[in-house]
Amino acid sequence: MLINNFDEWQRLKISDTPEEQVVQCPDCHGEGSIYDECTIHGKNCTYDECCALVLEQTCGLCDGDGKLKFGDLPDDKINMLFNKETYHSEIISDLERLASWEGKNRIGFLLENGYSVCTVVANKSEKVSPVPVIGI
Repeated sequence: MLINNFDEWQRLKISDTPEEQVVQCPDCHGEGSIYDECTIHGKNCTYDECCALVLEQTCGLCDGDGKLKFGDLPDDKINMLFNKETYHSEIISDLERLASWEGKNRIGFLLENGYSVCTVVANKSEKVSPVPVIGI
């Protein structure tokens, strides 16, 4: 099976996304606001450490909407939108659907295609992650 590498996947995602498609703002993660830490005491401190002041600012990229048109994103923000986390999430989802469609064991199919599957004992869930490839 052929799975696109990250660079090829990212290039295809960028070229296939219409300029007019509305996307979540990568700076504020769709919230419309960005929160900065307090610097009143001449150092960065968190809400709990000093003056209990967290500065909320309207996101400059999306003007507080939380979303914007894909064509309005600067190049460096496009890369944030199509990042490695999103890549692996989509590949894993595609592999799981393909395994189901082919009637194959899901875990075995993920392992065959370069992903490891482990059980998280604390919350009895599964975690799927890419297997590191040595020497490539």
